[in-house]
Formats: sequence, structure tokens, C-alpha cells
Amino acid sequence: MGVPIELFVPLWYRLDLKYAAFTWYHEAVVVVIGAVSNTLVFGFLYLLSYITKRSCRCFPKIFYRIVCWIGIFAVLDPYIVLFLDIVSQNWDRGDMFKFYNYLMASRDTDAKDSKLNGIYITILVHFILTVFTGAIFYRYMLFRFMDGRILDLYRRLAGSYKTFFMPQDNEISV
Repeated sequence: MGVPIELFVPLWYRLDLKYAAFTWYHEAVVVVIGAVSNTLVFGFLYLLSYITKRSCRCFPKIFYRIVCWIGIFAVLDPYIVLFLDIVSQNWDRGDMFKFYNYLMASRDTDAKDSKLNGIYITILVHFILTVFTGAIFYRYMLFRFMDGRILDLYRRLAGSYKTFFMPQDNEISV
């Protein structure tokens, strides 16, 4: 984005990045890019499992589980980041506090309104990302995971008696 980076320290649980954000756009990109990247990786793996199953007629069970765990992580990523920001007390450069801190530093709005706006925008952005990623994860679990076994299980558990018609004589061959 053409923003000078002042500090770059990779830690085992987070990446400390200090930069000179010039506009609101820079802060928004930094906050959203992590969750969107996880969603894109999960979406790519979902698409890969679909294409592999369609072309080769098989997909290893272990990869279904790997994609499932990546999907769980992608859905829960904003909340994991919030937890790590709170535990490590990363109030200044934490992703969940960037909008709040940016609006508090700007001089064109009232301080009280800036606090609330930063909190509302953060909650709204991460709620939208969670719903979008959750919808993709829901479709994966229902239709792709283990060839749709969860959908089959639901149909068997919620089906009516007439849905599972079995003849009472020997009409079914071995």
C-alpha cells in the first residue's frame, strides 16, 4: 500500500507491525486482510476438494478433516485474535483495537463518538466476516465433508416413516 513500516517483529503467537497509517483505508485493509486471507485459503481448499472429488471420484478422508479444521479456524479467527490481543495486552497495535485507536487519534470528531464508532465498526466488520465464512463452512460441512454424510444423517434422523419404505416381503434381492 506504499506505507512505510517502522517495526516488524514476528513472534510465535502474533506479528508486531508498526506502520504510519495515513488514511482510514490503510487501517481497514490491515484489520480485514487477516480474516479475509483465512477465508480465501479455506475457500480454495473447499474448491480443491470439490474439483478433486468431481474429476478423480475420490478425496482422502484425512484431507476432509484437514479442510474442516481450517474452516473452523477461519470462522473463529477474529475471536482468537481478540483473545490473543487481550491476553497479551496489545492495546495499541492489536487488530481489534486499530479502529478505536485510529479514531481516537484523529482530531476531526468528538472523543466520545470516536470510541463508540471504532467499537461499532470493529464489531460490524468482524460480524460480517464471521457470517460470510460461517456460510461457506456450513456449505462445506453439509455438502462436501465426507461426501455429504452429515446431510444423509440428518435426512435419516428427521425423515418420516414413509420416507424409508421397505417392502415387507422378499422383493429386495441380495
